[in-house]
Amino acid sequence: MLARRLQVSALVAICICLVVTLVVALQCGLDGQVVAVTADSGGMGPRAVMVETLVIGGLAIAFLMQVYLLLREIRAGETFGIASRRRLTRAAVLMLSACAVDVLLPPLTLLLTDGRATHAMTFAVSGSDALLLLLSTTFFFMARLFEHAAAFETDSHEIV
Repeated sequence: MLARRLQVSALVAICICLVVTLVVALQCGLDGQVVAVTADSGGMGPRAVMVETLVIGGLAIAFLMQVYLLLREIRAGETFGIASRRRLTRAAVLMLSACAVDVLLPPLTLLLTDGRATHAMTFAVSGSDALLLLLSTTFFFMARLFEHAAAFETDSHEIV
């Protein structure tokens, strides 16, 4: 029952993430003529912010889909199966990728504009980036724990 509720929550989060991503990207693409949304540009132009928003939003939606599919497998009784471990690892990679895009895209964009940017290049890791790093590391450790739990589950079935 809990897994079902979490699945529904994941679907709702996917929908919310999709809407927010599209609204922010549209805002950046139309220079604020649609909705007043503030996005930290890190010195990037509106098009680069739009691309960053779409990439990070797409990674977030892919992450939430992996979580949804993982919960579906748990509901089916495959808690420690190979597919569950792979989904958990994919979710961690997607979360880590979103963090990398958020940290690396602003300085790369400024570097590629050949000095035409209006701000000095900064390399900044925010609190949310640190939290994403922590969470993705936790997901990697959980996937490893799933591997060990699967081995223990196999051993317990062989003993009985």
